[in-house]
Amino acid sequence: MRVFEIITEEKGWLATAWDTIKHGMGDDMDLYVEEANNVLRRYGTQGTLRHLKKKFPDAAPTDLQKAIRIALGRG
Repeated sequence: MRVFEIITEEKGWLATAWDTIKHGMGDDMDLYVEEANNVLRRYGTQGTLRHLKKKFPDAAPTDLQKAIRIALGRG
C-alpha cells in the first residue's frame, strides 16, 4: 500500500491525524473572527486580543491573533 493511500483512507486513524495536522483541531475560528469584528473598533488590536483571551480561555493565542488578522483583512 502506498503512503498516499494510507493517508487518504477515509476511516483510518492516520487520515484523521493527517487532517488534524493540516487543518488544526477544528476550533471555532469563525466564532473568534466574529467576536474580533465586534470589538475591534472599540478596543484596538491589543485590547481585542485581551478580550478574546478572556472570552475564550482555552483557545490558542496564535488562533486569536490569526482571528484578529482576518478581521483586519490582513490574512
